[in-house]
Amino acid sequence: MANKDTLIRVLVVLNCLCFLAGCSDEDTEQAQAEAEEAKTLLAKTRADLNRARTEIADLKEELSAAKGSREGLHGEVEQLADVRDRAVAVAEQARATIESLSARLNEQNERVIALQGEVDALKIVTAEQQATIAEQQAAIEEQNSVIDELQKIIAEQLNAGADQGGDMQQEEIAPSGDGAEKQ
Repeated sequence: MANKDTLIRVLVVLNCLCFLAGCSDEDTEQAQAEAEEAKTLLAKTRADLNRARTEIADLKEELSAAKGSREGLHGEVEQLADVRDRAVAVAEQARATIESLSARLNEQNERVIALQGEVDALKIVTAEQQATIAEQQAAIEEQNSVIDELQKIIAEQLNAGADQGGDMQQEEIAPSGDGAEKQ
């Protein structure tokens, strides 16, 4: 657009020069100066246009690179979102596992406490049974000593009866003695 304006100006100046060709030297010089100025302006405008084209090309390259970077970053963002989503899923699964394990641990602790109570009760029963066994063993030892004394008494009576000469008493006492031992 600026190029067309400059070109139009140059043409207007040239037309003026041609029109003024029949004019005085002063007007001619002024027209030539304006034409030179127009040429300089045209050259400057062309240089500006070339510079603008170069800048536009550079900007297009930068825009293309930025679009490529944006697309690459968009891909990375999607990958990071996927990684985040998987990490959240793993964290949720870990949380659920921890809660489940905590619940199981609490149940097992309750079972251990209940079993400890049963063990304590069994220890009490065992202690009571051991005391009963000890009492029964003492009673058995006492009964064994009574049996031993009875056997001594029987043996003494048998010996005393044999001295008195009664074979019959031995036969009567012996069966009674055997019966006492069996009981």
